[in-house]
Amino acid sequence: MRSIYNRVAAFVEYARGGSSLEEISRALVIPLEELKRWYRKERWDVLAPKLSLATAANAGALVDDETARKRIAENRDRNLAVATKLQADLLEVVDKLRAGTLKVKKVFANGSTAEVDPSLRDRNDLALYARNVAEISYRALGDTEPCKNPHTDPASPTAGQITIVLPALLAAPRDCRSDSHGAVVEV
Repeated sequence: MRSIYNRVAAFVEYARGGSSLEEISRALVIPLEELKRWYRKERWDVLAPKLSLATAANAGALVDDETARKRIAENRDRNLAVATKLQADLLEVVDKLRAGTLKVKKVFANGSTAEVDPSLRDRNDLALYARNVAEISYRALGDTEPCKNPHTDPASPTAGQITIVLPALLAAPRDCRSDSHGAVVEV
């Protein structure tokens, strides 16, 4: 049987610390036995310290702001060093492309290989690489907005784009969809 009580609210209140199970039970009008069963079954005592909602009393000593800022600065410095190396590599590749000396190794379906001039797809991949390197350096310098969900952000390099090319018969408006025999094509 499904519980009608708000388990999430109870856990969040527990994770914030400072409230006992009895206090949470009274505040959220949840039977104490139900609350204790959730506590044991889901191991709230182990989960709560892992959340940022926990207080120092509940989660032990949390990382203070100064230490967190120091770690962020160190991480940005490392990322900037990587971005600088990638930018140097990218500039070499772009210089070769502009000079016409860049060759791309292609492997064909029959297993043979050949070095060919970069195709439009290769140039597109290079542009995507350049954008990713720029984003790394922007983030390392702190010059970017917070990360959006890459699965819903169309500008994200990880969000795939799909183009569907329909035959003219299917792409036409519904009243114009008839084949040579006069039958209407439904999709």
